[in-house]
Amino acid sequence: VGCLLYEMLVGEPPYRGLTPQTLLARKMAESAPRIRSVRDTVSPGVEDLVARSIARLPADRYQSALDLKTALAALTEPPRP
Repeated sequence: VGCLLYEMLVGEPPYRGLTPQTLLARKMAESAPRIRSVRDTVSPGVEDLVARSIARLPADRYQSALDLKTALAALTEPPRP
């Protein structure tokens, strides 16, 4: 889901490679470029949400779809006075 969100916001996938092996090697060795370095109109909260969704280590990612939904909902709630 994180890679899909990244591609929707940036217009290209976070990792590229000519072969599946190259793609996997890049994902394991490199961090995806920060979204705001390409699209500065994306909010920092959305950038952080996507970055956590595509984190290299599984323990650093959202542990469930519900966790991701909760984080996304928090971004869309109006600020409380």
